[in-house]
Amino acid sequence: MPLRFFRRVRIAKGLTLNLSKRGASLSAGRRGARVTFGRRGARATAGVPGTGVSYTSRLGCLLPAALVIVALLTACAPAGDGPIAGQAGARSTNAPTSAPPGARSNAPVPSPVSPVVPTVAPLSTPTPPITPPTPRLTTVPPVPAVPTLAPALLPTLAPPTLAPPTLAPAPALPTFVAPTLAPPALAPNLCGAPANPWGYNFCGGSFIYSPPVGFCTNFACIATFSSGRGYVMQCKDGAYSLSGGIQGSCSQHLGNSRALLAP
Repeated sequence: MPLRFFRRVRIAKGLTLNLSKRGASLSAGRRGARVTFGRRGARATAGVPGTGVSYTSRLGCLLPAALVIVALLTACAPAGDGPIAGQAGARSTNAPTSAPPGARSNAPVPSPVSPVVPTVAPLSTPTPPITPPTPRLTTVPPVPAVPTLAPALLPTLAPPTLAPPTLAPAPALPTFVAPTLAPPALAPNLCGAPANPWGYNFCGGSFIYSPPVGFCTNFACIATFSSGRGYVMQCKDGAYSLSGGIQGSCSQHLGNSRALLAP
């Protein structure tokens, strides 16, 4: 709960000093018409005492005039004069005189009067007579007779006679003759020579001085095979040379291995 502080000190008639947490301010005037001067400026407040209705406005250039008006109202008007004071006096005259705190009042206390509520007779609404409607008879035309339909005669269907199907004879199956397989021809023994159509081998035969065309298709020939002038010789690296019987044959292929012979 925040702490609040406010105190009003009367300096002179119609002049008070206001002290609060926000600072000090000076108020001049009377009840219902007052001008307050503080650090936020000057403001004028006008209202009707006892009603809680008031109006506050900040003063700008009208400040000197407002000061003069408040000073005149405070100095010239008597305490019980003016419209506001007259209203306050009228209220105090009509108000009952309060007894001192220690005195007891022997006047009888009036009993509360119950308000009399007038009784209002209910309004009667005239009910109009209800006349039942007269029923009217409607003549319904006669229903036409439904024609009698003769039963339709359905044709008599004779069951069809089914003849057994005639099956054609099964075709004769062809006779399968197993072919006679001839025994495979045995490859000739070439004693390690590659297969070739000329029967060249390492088993035995004569030297080959003029190899046929297509020789190098079945045998791995060296690059200078066609320029050779001897017989066919196998080198040690597996290549074939046509320099057999000549000094230095197969010199670039690890030397001579064996001669290829014709059957």
